[in-house]
Formats: sequence, structure tokens, C-alpha cells
Amino acid sequence: MELQTHVPLSKAPIPISYDSEILLLGSCFANHIASRLTYFQFRNRVNPFGTLFHPQGITNLIIRSLEGRKFRTEDLIYHQEQWHSFEVHSEMSRAEADELLAGLNTGLHVLQEFLRNASHLVITLGTAWGYKRKDSDSWVANCHKVPQNEFTKILSNPADIKENLINALTAVFEINPEIGILFTVSPVRHLKDGFVENQRSKAHLMVAVHQMIEQFSKKKVHYFPSYELMMDELRDYRFYE
Repeated sequence: MELQTHVPLSKAPIPISYDSEILLLGSCFANHIASRLTYFQFRNRVNPFGTLFHPQGITNLIIRSLEGRKFRTEDLIYHQEQWHSFEVHSEMSRAEADELLAGLNTGLHVLQEFLRNASHLVITLGTAWGYKRKDSDSWVANCHKVPQNEFTKILSNPADIKENLINALTAVFEINPEIGILFTVSPVRHLKDGFVENQRSKAHLMVAVHQMIEQFSKKKVHYFPSYELMMDELRDYRFYE
């Protein structure tokens, strides 16, 4: 009797080797993948702007770096004795605005160079739930403990996610036509949103990613079923990492 459900895996069209240069962007799952790649001595760079859970935060920084739009003082906020940018994770925040700007603009240069030269780009999407600032109607990658009443929580629809991903990937392929891109939906649950809301979020991400992949050559853009492996083959992650 077969007691385990096996999720079939297809071979990636552009396999990773020790000659590969791998850039990983996205949720904390990207950091876990990068740590394993580092352990096995694969060359990689992960999240130069810190962890990004929502697709909009990822695509905003990809496009900003490729357009060469540097961060300026007016892009920053001061809150709880730290300078922050709503476009990046709080690990980038600094006590001095100049120090933060230097780090942000260095990160843009690093991201642009990696996108230009990487053999592989791995993007892990964490959630379709995101936040917009009420005063500017702009998406944020991190709220930085600013009061919740200053934001609107939104579940992004698959069509919007798909469009943003297509725009970002089109820009990447313009500067690096040979790059292989791998998408996955993080198996990490976002239960603070609620059990049902987490499933809705993951479903929106999956629909968007698969519709987006259909717009590109499958030789260049690939999907890896991390979420499906956890849900159907491994069943849970309380007993392993």
C-alpha cells in the first residue's frame, strides 16, 4: 500500500550547476533556499533589500533598479527614531537618513548588476495580501510599525499580480535574454491573515504565476511546486525545516 502522495517534478529547462550565478528574491523561503545553496557552495545572492512577501514589492524594486531610479530623501520616513523606506524590509532601516540612502542605492546597483549577469533568478511569492498607504495610494513592502490606520489591507487579484510580474520579467529579459527564471509559491503559511484568507492568498498567487508563465517561453520561465510538495507529499512542516 502506498501511504505517501508523490508530487511529480519536471526537469528545469535551464539546470543549475556550480557555474551558475543565482539571484533569489522574495519571501523568507528564498532565504532558506539560499542557505542551502550556500551550504552546498553554489554561488548566490539573496534579497539585497531584505525579505519581500508581496509580488508588488518585488516587482517595484526590480523595475526601479533596471530604470536606475535612485532613492531620495523624500522617499524616506522617520519613525521611532529610525529612517525607513516603505519599499524595503526593516532590516535596511538606519538611524541616519544618509546612511539609509547609501545602503538603498548600493542595493539598487547590486540588484541591477545581478539581474544583468545572473544565470538564474528565483522568485518566491509569500502572500497576495498587501498594504497601501492611504495618503498616497502606493503599495508598501513593509509597514515599519507605522499605525495600522494609515494603511488599507488589500488582497491583490490574480490579473494585477500577473501584469506586474510580466512587466518586471520583460524588463529583465531585455538586459539578460539568457537568464532562466524559476517561480515558486512559499509553503510557509501566513496564519495571521487567517486560515481561509491564507488559502485564498496562495490561490491568487498560483493562478497569477501560471497565467504569467503562459506568456513566456517555458524554456525561460519555470514553476517549482514547493507549496504542493508541502501540502500533498510532506503534509506539514512542524517536524522538519
